[in-house]
Amino acid sequence: MMNKNEQIKLWFDEIMIMFIAILLIFGIIKTLFLPDKINEYEKRTANTLKDINSINDFLNTKAQNKIELTFADQIPCSILMKKVYNHINSKIKYYYLSETEKKIENFDKLIMGHPDIDFAMYYIEKDSDIDFVTNECLNISDFIEEKIHRDNLKTDSFKIRSFEEYKKYFYKTDLHWNYLGSYKGYCEILKMVAPNEEPIKPKQIVKVNEPFTGIKSEYIGAGAIYNEEFKAYYFDLPQHDTYMSGKKQEYGEEKEYLENPNRNVEYGSYYGPDSGEVIIDFNRPEKENILILGDSFDNAIIKILASHFNKTYSVDLRHYKREMGEEFKFGEYVKKNNITKVIFCGNIGFYISNKFFVEE
Repeated sequence: MMNKNEQIKLWFDEIMIMFIAILLIFGIIKTLFLPDKINEYEKRTANTLKDINSINDFLNTKAQNKIELTFADQIPCSILMKKVYNHINSKIKYYYLSETEKKIENFDKLIMGHPDIDFAMYYIEKDSDIDFVTNECLNISDFIEEKIHRDNLKTDSFKIRSFEEYKKYFYKTDLHWNYLGSYKGYCEILKMVAPNEEPIKPKQIVKVNEPFTGIKSEYIGAGAIYNEEFKAYYFDLPQHDTYMSGKKQEYGEEKEYLENPNRNVEYGSYYGPDSGEVIIDFNRPEKENILILGDSFDNAIIKILASHFNKTYSVDLRHYKREMGEEFKFGEYVKKNNITKVIFCGNIGFYISNKFFVEE
């Protein structure tokens, strides 16, 4: 026996189902018999089903695409939904650009204040930067390159211009770039900061036998359903010492996975976790010292990039104060560690979040 609240909820659910059904039926009738001829909002001829002429249209998917476009034009409230979507989209883009501009001003002050240091800025585009239906891009990387110009600054970006590119360079279930994407990013960054150096070639591809479940799947609790194969490059690097937040220890577990691929894998376990400070010392005093200020995307490239330098310092400002027990002060840090090159590296979150604001 249902109580009063349960009965009301049941009635409400039934009414909503009926309303949606009526709306769908009305939309189908309108689409089939009373279609709009003009899309007033976009000032063009509206899509209709009249162009579907034969069974071949279904075999080559022309019909399916036409049906989708027709319903997008003809169903009730479609114009309203497009207006709302475009309004929200424009607000989001304005927010991203305005916040990016603040961060550029922050970086610009550092660059101007340290003319003796060579700076590089690398922006990583991902799925949040492009609408894969329209291929419309936020173009934040272009915005950055237009806004900041200094003699001691080089800029570049990891561009994604289609869904096919995204599938090639990023995980399906995770936010990060895969081994192909991170290696491409490493090569592009190396060209900026050490143009005379040749990229290190991977020794082999490591394939982890356990399915990989990225953070996207974990967010929705569907790791058992949505997972994928995990592959990574293995590099045979020269001997080096690594320190994480002041403690000497290995960064990443590439060797362990090479020896035993039957292990559960995460992006951070293979490449190395987010850490307030990572120092990698290749003991090459003839080379320069470099600082990387970035987010979790640089986890995959820290060690191979470090092999081209004497000492590499990687700082994640989200964790530095908590793990190191003090505020990160850029001027003091670069002077203390004799740093002559600095890289800003990250995706959109790095360029808009106050957590990555750099104090002089």
